[in-house]
Amino acid sequence: MGYSTPQDILDLVGEQELIQLSSPAGDAIDYGVVASAIQAADRRIDGTLRGAGYSLPLSADAAAQVSWLSRDIALYNLYGTRINEESSAYLRYKGAVAELDRISQGKVALAVDSDGDGEQDSPALPAAGARDAAYSAATLARML
Repeated sequence: MGYSTPQDILDLVGEQELIQLSSPAGDAIDYGVVASAIQAADRRIDGTLRGAGYSLPLSADAAAQVSWLSRDIALYNLYGTRINEESSAYLRYKGAVAELDRISQGKVALAVDSDGDGEQDSPALPAAGARDAAYSAATLARML
């Protein structure tokens, strides 16, 4: 299940705009196109979260925390090359990307349920200096 839904995007931009973004013919919302934009956004989010050390799938609370990121990145995906860098959709996208960066840097923590009891634990991030990498820093330096 995605972090956002077509309805989330519809609620944000309205029916006419979503029709224009998703359907070349402009006669109805193409929910397949909208779903593809959401899936692409969610893959980007998942990749960032995996890189930051989060386990997937996310808890319901953590998924709720990133739902707006999914919505705003998916909207950007729908605009494609038609986006104007001064538009609210572009500014929302930049904000979502900045938040993903903060998450990946450990400046923002997502809610986690590390013990599987269904209750939100304290926000947690990988321990500083954790060694999950396949190669040490020295090995990587020699590879460059």
